[in-house]
Amino acid sequence: FFTCNLITRYCYLVTAGHEHVGTVPVYAQDVSFCAFNWPKGDLIGTKQTAITSATLMAFTSTPMPMLMAEPGSVDDWTHLFEGPLEMNLREKGHVTFGQAGVVPDEVRNAWLTFQKGLNELAKECDEFNAKALAPTATFPNNFGMWQTNPRYLETAVSV
Repeated sequence: FFTCNLITRYCYLVTAGHEHVGTVPVYAQDVSFCAFNWPKGDLIGTKQTAITSATLMAFTSTPMPMLMAEPGSVDDWTHLFEGPLEMNLREKGHVTFGQAGVVPDEVRNAWLTFQKGLNELAKECDEFNAKALAPTATFPNNFGMWQTNPRYLETAVSV
């Protein structure tokens, strides 16, 4: 149970969490405005800080596959689950299942269940957004949920 919660929290932080808190590049691109390291008494951050910030932005702003994927689409990465898979299951001990180059049915079904859950959440967000955009919407329900809608999230850190 703890491991499941830990992984879930981590997945949230690196997708929706980063998307929600905002965009770093607009701030970090200018070390005279905002720097990760700004020595006391200097007017701007260091050259090393500028290079480090630019490198971080370059590596973390690369487009990634979308979190929600139609089976067989370019964003579908079920091929990463191809067998054989080895797992340590509490009930059965160490188990190897699946064959090379084939996604085991158990894994595919788990992935499809996950995608189905994301679709349901996306529909809820879309319905909420439609109500939030209505002229009759009142505060605080007049702000949409686009940043946390899985329809728009990538599979990696968003900055």
